[in-house]
Amino acid sequence: MKWAVLGWPLAKPIQKDDFAITCKTESIGGKKYKVLFKAQANNFKVTNQLFKTKKLTKKYDHHKFTDMHYSSKFK
Repeated sequence: MKWAVLGWPLAKPIQKDDFAITCKTESIGGKKYKVLFKAQANNFKVTNQLFKTKKLTKKYDHHKFTDMHYSSKFK
C-alpha cells in the first residue's frame, strides 16, 4: 500500500501539520467499499476514514480498520 504525504510546504523532516492519505478497498459485512484513509504524518496514526458518499461515511464512521499501519519508509 502506498501513501501520499501532503503538507505546505512539504519538507524533511515531516512537520506536525503534514498528513498522509491512501485509498484502499475494504470489506465490511461482506460488501466491498473503497475507503480513503487520512493519517497524521508525524505520529503515523490513522485519524479519518472517508467513503464514496456522505451516507456511507456516517454509517461506518464507528468502524475501525485493524490492518491500517502507516509506514514512514519511503522508496
